[in-house]
Amino acid sequence: NQYRESIVWNEIFKRAATASPVFALLVYLTHVEFSSRFPVLRNLAFLVGSIAAGCYIIWSANTKGYFYVMKAAPPMGALWVWSVIEMSLPYAATNAVAVVAYIWYNKFEFF
Repeated sequence: NQYRESIVWNEIFKRAATASPVFALLVYLTHVEFSSRFPVLRNLAFLVGSIAAGCYIIWSANTKGYFYVMKAAPPMGALWVWSVIEMSLPYAATNAVAVVAYIWYNKFEFF
């Protein structure tokens, strides 16, 4: 209930219902036996997803308005954090280096 705006619960539930099946499918597909047989491919898939999500959040925070970021950041941030948690440490470090390099290359600001 920010800035004396009324909470639109049906919009919140609609967005959650839209995003939940996608996240559930991603969690299922990354935890079946097939994906654990190929850890390098699994880590690479998470790496690509995490770099894309991280760079998208940084890009939108530096080029778009407040309301756009408020709508786009939560699902992309959840995907980014989840991907980093699922990766092994060298891939997670590569993700951090790639996103920081993206920020530096585009001369974006952290805050």
